Amino acid sequence: MDSLSPLTIALVSSFIYGISNVFARLSLEHLHPLAVAGIFTAVNLVVAAPIGFAAVPLSAYRWEALVSFTLMGLFGYAGLRLLFAVGIRLLGVSRHAPVAGIYPLFTALGGYLIFGEQTTLGLWAGTSFIVGGIFWLAYKREDDTWERKHLIFPLLQSVFRTIGAIFRKLGLLYMDTPMFAIAIGGISGCAGLLGYFYFCRSDERLYQYSLNGLLFSVALGLTNLLAQYLYTIALSRSEISLVIPVISTAPLFTILLTRIFLGRLEQVGREAIAGGILIVLGTMLVIFSSHR
Repeated sequence: MDSLSPLTIALVSSFIYGISNVFARLSLEHLHPLAVAGIFTAVNLVVAAPIGFAAVPLSAYRWEALVSFTLMGLFGYAGLRLLFAVGIRLLGVSRHAPVAGIYPLFTALGGYLIFGEQTTLGLWAGTSFIVGGIFWLAYKREDDTWERKHLIFPLLQSVFRTIGAIFRKLGLLYMDTPMFAIAIGGISGCAGLLGYFYFCRSDERLYQYSLNGLLFSVALGLTNLLAQYLYTIALSRSEISLVIPVISTAPLFTILLTRIFLGRLEQVGREAIAGGILIVLGTMLVIFSSHR
């Protein structure tokens, strides 16, 4: 993996995020959104914790990284994943994922304001193409099964993902340990989701489980963990304003995989392909700008 560029790793991560989005859609056919968010966060934690804690000696712990990874878990795991699950349930994965992908604009701005990262015309042009493709995918679909007010869920998810990415990057500046970061985030994320569960405990749908729902949720957790791991490696090796726009191509892969595997649940038309082309062009501009 050392021979791969950070942006190549980010692109592979994006594809795997697309796969995990398909598993999320399938999971939500059987389980409550909070249950899906909780199960796949727990799977992340169970797998990442033994690896992450074993790889880092206690003497290497930095409180700055622990605080950053904890806050990453609260925003980027607990809050984001609940919004993610609810949004997919209400909008469908092929509409939710593109709108949630607007966060590259926020992260590019955050990288500039917080980390002092340099930006180029190519980077902003590429980010604009990506965001334009995202909105094209969201608004040009011939589908009346959703309500515009529900777009608040993916929009809020994009804000939470931006905050989570910033805290992840801050933590990696002190401890460059991807699995450890995921493990700490998983602990605080599970704690946050337990808080949501307490307030929703009277909802009987939370306790309705099926074998298919559990299997799809576990698959969601495993693919999401792999995508996170690659994403964290890319983020530790490059600037946040370069990595995040490439990661945001996940909606394109989600659209393609939805058309192939979820045709009975969602329809994907020519407008989705047009939006995908904009995203690909934007990604090429971002990658080109990294060689400035």
